[in-house]
Amino acid sequence: MPIYEFHCENCREDFEIIASKNDTHGPCPFCDSPNTTRIVSLTHYRNADHWESNMLKGIVKAKEKDQLKAELKAPVS
Repeated sequence: MPIYEFHCENCREDFEIIASKNDTHGPCPFCDSPNTTRIVSLTHYRNADHWESNMLKGIVKAKEKDQLKAELKAPVS
């Protein structure tokens, strides 16, 4: 089962629990309040940032390679 992040409206603490997709809320481990809401985890964005970083590095390397090829093909004077 995946780990989900929740926010407690009562004590304003954020916490993680292992829950199924159908669980919409869990009790707060700090104050036992049932008044919690599931929040979007930042790890999804980190994965996207990681992908973007790798893609940008690949684009820069491809441009450098194209520039080197153009320099090698240029006539020597």
